[in-house]
Amino acid sequence: MNGTPERRALQELRDALPESATLEVNHLDVDEACQRYTEDGYEVTDQLREFLERYGELALVLKFQNSEMELTTSVERTLGSAHATPRNVRIFSKELGQPVLLVGTAFVTEEAVLLAENDDVLFVGDAGYQRIANGFENAIHALATGDWDTRFFSASVVSGGPPPPWTTRHNALRWPPTTRKPSAPGPLRKRGDAPLRTYLMHGDTGSAPRARG
Repeated sequence: MNGTPERRALQELRDALPESATLEVNHLDVDEACQRYTEDGYEVTDQLREFLERYGELALVLKFQNSEMELTTSVERTLGSAHATPRNVRIFSKELGQPVLLVGTAFVTEEAVLLAENDDVLFVGDAGYQRIANGFENAIHALATGDWDTRFFSASVVSGGPPPPWTTRHNALRWPPTTRKPSAPGPLRKRGDAPLRTYLMHGDTGSAPRARG
């Protein structure tokens, strides 16, 4: 599967990343990956299979001063991460008001990487949600360049209930090292960059999960 046009196109993305970022593309068996999701109780939708075909078994390593941060779509690591249960994914979907998929894990804190139905890519962990970008390639580029909104937010429950009680600030290293306002990289934009309407922002913390030193 690594020789398909979708996988070969990742070389263009890798070449466009700054020197501080490394994108590793590992061997992928899509049928085996889908089987792992099924065995763990997840529904394998067309969107999930398409994501795995394009972006499964990737690892983005970001160098930050003397530390490294990593995002991976390794199926084994994703399904074994801290927030990886079908029940959690159903809760995330309800809170965000649309279906989401668990597609990766990031940082030593094992933030869940979510892909929403509208192609938004988000992190979620104990501190709440962070929206990275619309489209996974845009998200990779935004993380690698530090050009993304690091604020945490909660999401209103579809039923009209109160926001979840985990909107406290995250005690972590400042990340990314930039004061620029986030903007989606033009040449990688796919379907527009509209945020989910249910997002409720809760202050600019300027922080993200801890680096491993």
